[in-house]
Amino acid sequence: MLYTPAARPWPEPFDKQPLEAEFAEVAFVRPTNGDALRRFLLGKWTVRRVTQFAVGGISGRFEGQSEFAAVPQGDDGRSLLRYTESGEFRPGSDQLPSSSGGSLTTRNQLVYDFSDWERVDVYYDDPSADRSPEATDLTSLRFLHSLRPETMQLTDHPDGPDLYQGQFDIDAPHAFLTTWDVSGPRQTGNILAMFTRQDASRTEVVDVDAS
Repeated sequence: MLYTPAARPWPEPFDKQPLEAEFAEVAFVRPTNGDALRRFLLGKWTVRRVTQFAVGGISGRFEGQSEFAAVPQGDDGRSLLRYTESGEFRPGSDQLPSSSGGSLTTRNQLVYDFSDWERVDVYYDDPSADRSPEATDLTSLRFLHSLRPETMQLTDHPDGPDLYQGQFDIDAPHAFLTTWDVSGPRQTGNILAMFTRQDASRTEVVDVDAS
């Protein structure tokens, strides 16, 4: 069956207001330190992502599942979460070979290091690498960027001559957004992702007291 792209890569715009209204009666305080953010992220999430490029890149939409899972603490005592993601990406126009059937199965894997109270370091972990999930050596991974929980800003992430600038946006206990702006000679565009917790009954209170 041929895939006919819609006028825009996502059938409806991302609007945070319905989410905020849905959880308005739930007592929630946004995490502002590494430990609180770690506890907030733990678990399984549904992911919807839109990529829109004016220059380079592939515009389209992604739908899939993801999980933040704790990594057993090693001898170095580091506090790590492994992020895994898989799903289907559909381009917004005829940008893939016809043999792909109009969609592309993708996987992604990252490691978040919460060992520092005020900074979270994010590493790329090749999902095709033959590594035990029970142990993670950060020296074998590629550092991407850091996140400041207090501001939810991500440090700039260079990709060759292009630059990625992003942030987290957490306004509800069971959902959050990530945004990236891409600029450079090869790519210009933005990436917006919405994460919705699969187990919305989880009501753990986030303690943000840093004292």
